[in-house]
Amino acid sequence: LAIIQSLDDAPSVIYVTALEDGEVAVAALKAGAVDYIAKDVKGDFLPLKNWLQREIHIHGKTYLPAELMKRATGEQLNASRFVRYLDEKYCGLV
Repeated sequence: LAIIQSLDDAPSVIYVTALEDGEVAVAALKAGAVDYIAKDVKGDFLPLKNWLQREIHIHGKTYLPAELMKRATGEQLNASRFVRYLDEKYCGLV
């Protein structure tokens, strides 16, 4: 989390783990995660799907995409992260 937060355009982080330990949740939130989600040990991401439904999808008809993005992440929509991801993932393949 510290490495992510040190980036110039650091994204918001949702901490997803198989541990349902309250101390881990508190530590993640204190470290700067915007939310904490526990999945089951089999890899069931239903809690993440429920979080997306509660925090994002339900607001899709209420807010324009740019406003929804800002409400969800705390910042304006910015393609630079996606472009950097594509560069890092695919530029070495050519």
